[in-house]
Amino acid sequence: AYLYSRLGAAFFQQGKYVEAYGAYSRVWEHSPSVELAYNSALAAADCAYKIGRTGEVIARINKLSNDPRYHSSLGDLKLKAAQGYVVLDSVSEALEILNWMTDFFKGQRVSAQAYLEMGKIHQEKFGDLRRAKENYDQVSKESPTPNILQEALARSQEISRFESFQ
Repeated sequence: AYLYSRLGAAFFQQGKYVEAYGAYSRVWEHSPSVELAYNSALAAADCAYKIGRTGEVIARINKLSNDPRYHSSLGDLKLKAAQGYVVLDSVSEALEILNWMTDFFKGQRVSAQAYLEMGKIHQEKFGDLRRAKENYDQVSKESPTPNILQEALARSQEISRFESFQ
């Protein structure tokens, strides 16, 4: 399992996403540790989103989300599933997951990430800059990591500048 994980990482670094997805998918055939299965699922998702196999990975992520061994990582799993639904253009499903996350994980890093993702959806998919800015501004009220906060602030400021030009 570990070797397939490393092989997947090597292929991913080379931009060989089909091969990386194949290697990451083989990890589960070899009774991986909980941590290795989790990390491989997230890595496989990144590959699948690039090669158009999103549905398969969402199913695997949802399966992991229901497994009690992965409940400590539930927020990241749900976030990855929501990103997959955006890739599939099932934006309403993504927003449903993200809204749930902001309530369930209130005040935590994954809640901040959910607000950032909702802002992106409102900005990029709906063109609703007011709602996007509200979500970006909400990020700072949670417990964001510096990179999440920085991205949210930059996006919010970009919208403010755009509105001032109008």
